[in-house]
Amino acid sequence: MKPAARYGPVAVPVTRLTCALFTLLAASLLHAATASIEGNVLQVLATGDGRFGGCMAALDVAPADAGLDCAGQWVTFSCTGEHAEGEDAKRMFESLRVAVVAEKSVAMRVTDEKKHGAYCHASRIKIQDEPHVDADSDGDGVLDLEDDLPLNASDSVDTDDDGVGNMADDDDDNDGVSDADDAFPLDPGESVDTDGDGIGDNADADDDNDGIPDPDDPCPLDEENDCQGGTPAEGLAPKDRSAFDALFVGRILSTETYFIRFGNHGRFREYDRHSGDYAYSNADPNTGTVKLTYDDSTTFGGSCTIDLTFVSETRGTSEYECAGGQEGIDDWRRDAVDPDAFNIEVEWVDTVHSGVDRALDDAVARWEPVVSGNIPAIFLSGSLEVDDLFDNGSSDKVFGMVDDLRIYVQVVEIDGPGGTLGAAGPRLLRRDSSLPIVSIIEMDEDDVGRLSTVGLRDVVAHEMAHALGFGSIWGELDLLVDRSHDEDGEPISPVPDTHFSGPQAIAAFNQAGGSDYEGEKVPVHTEDGPGSADGHWRRSVFGDNELMGPVHVPGSRVAMSLITIESMADMGYEVDVDQADDYALPSLSSQAMRVLADGEVPENWIPLNCRVVRPIPADQVRMIELRLGRLP
Repeated sequence: MKPAARYGPVAVPVTRLTCALFTLLAASLLHAATASIEGNVLQVLATGDGRFGGCMAALDVAPADAGLDCAGQWVTFSCTGEHAEGEDAKRMFESLRVAVVAEKSVAMRVTDEKKHGAYCHASRIKIQDEPHVDADSDGDGVLDLEDDLPLNASDSVDTDDDGVGNMADDDDDNDGVSDADDAFPLDPGESVDTDGDGIGDNADADDDNDGIPDPDDPCPLDEENDCQGGTPAEGLAPKDRSAFDALFVGRILSTETYFIRFGNHGRFREYDRHSGDYAYSNADPNTGTVKLTYDDSTTFGGSCTIDLTFVSETRGTSEYECAGGQEGIDDWRRDAVDPDAFNIEVEWVDTVHSGVDRALDDAVARWEPVVSGNIPAIFLSGSLEVDDLFDNGSSDKVFGMVDDLRIYVQVVEIDGPGGTLGAAGPRLLRRDSSLPIVSIIEMDEDDVGRLSTVGLRDVVAHEMAHALGFGSIWGELDLLVDRSHDEDGEPISPVPDTHFSGPQAIAAFNQAGGSDYEGEKVPVHTEDGPGSADGHWRRSVFGDNELMGPVHVPGSRVAMSLITIESMADMGYEVDVDQADDYALPSLSSQAMRVLADGEVPENWIPLNCRVVRPIPADQVRMIELRLGRLP
């Protein structure tokens, strides 16, 4: 049983940025209603429910040392507006966060006459220029510079950045599996090691260590291969017609060269041109036979027989022979379609990374309600391989029905931490609208390892926006004006005022506080080279807490603003504006934003640099657009 730890307000620690140097500007130990204190920022806290005044900070000096009647080392800025104007409080909190970025101390005017709970109110803040000196604020022998919990003397490590130290946390990597049951308690991507070889099942190509690779193993978790607890011994093929219908009615069976839509009452449409009836029978545990009888017998001779071999409930091989002499063998897949909704389908390439997979589920759940309108489904023939999408993928064919977006995902070693985060963007576009059909997300396994669970969720939601086309197809849609880098990735000099010209995003930008902005709207990031420039909102205008900025800040909460959602509408999507998070542009004249504009990105912040992904020309791909209505 781990000992309980004592905490003040639950906060996201600012790790590996803070050091400890403080000066008491008012050193009187007598009680004083107001005093000035100076110190370095140890932790920041923003609360959505208004607790502690909505925003707080902890310095490495306690207000009590200046003679104030305040609890601990925390002070409130009263962002709820109770003790200060709400906008003034938010500007002060902004300055506080910039001080962390610039690694500078702050001087604050604090009063103990106004409190939220027992925490005193800071009415003024000024960023200082004094250098930092290492210290140990909680006296646990770990310097603040290396301490994940610099105000908690009982613990200094917080692997998952959830504000609870590992000593008190029953799930140190926040993967949903308790440490007691987790074979890898410090790895959010692994929790099970079936064969006990020290390699988690997600990364292990042979989970039961029986010498048979998992893709070829009928019982990948069973060394005896009798499928006890593995694949059902009776097989994967449906036992009878009703079982077949349960899997396929309302779905599409896609192959590399044709597709079949199965409807009720034994009816089907092949390629949406040839309709008829179908019958199903079970041939063996993993094979079923579908016999199709066509209404237009002049094309196929009246019937076709298709033997479906199942390697899962959704995939296999299809060998067909028709009365008119047509025959062949293809891979097949069962595609789900919902013509009344916008669907994002995620398909992994090779090994699934469980942490990223959970973040992808969250991102799909976040974006599908935003992009709410259905767009035409596309059938892709097998003219492309996954390798054509990534240049380092597999030889599997890219085929089947896409309704509305399919995203291929892989986590691989790219260039180590801090370089290229990955690649994200569309690879196949619709001919008429230029909206994506197939996109990719590729992430560097070292950069993924630097992210907390919450951070990984936000970064994957950010990358999914690029997969939807944010920043990645603005040029194709003539929405990017005065780009900052040319087609070869070289910077243009002098730096132009790059901007996104969509009228709906501009209106949302004005509504968020940008009506007096003097530059071109909506301002787009121009720094940090291709992959960051020309594809994100400008950081010196938007700050660091909007989802589509160019940098991930550990511990910060990001908003999917109305500006971002309306940019999707400008691209041609139907959107639900009610899904937008609350967001206002920071004050452009504040000291905080001036420092932010001139400062460098701190070492533990992660630049969202992506390899530029260009669409494959549509004339290289065989595709058919379908307006899916009721099945026959």
